[in-house]
Amino acid sequence: MKQHTLLIKCQDTKGLVFKISSILLLHQLNIEQNNEFVDKIHNTFLCGQRLAVS
Repeated sequence: MKQHTLLIKCQDTKGLVFKISSILLLHQLNIEQNNEFVDKIHNTFLCGQRLAVS
């Protein structure tokens, strides 16, 4: 099984995790590990995900 790393940095808004997860599901990608952080001072969402491609 192939693995990939997805790194995301964007403005923090409501529903980001749902939107990201939905897109990954549409492409049949599985999130094996997820790390996220919100920088409230700069209103920035940071996320790193390890994905498995079946």
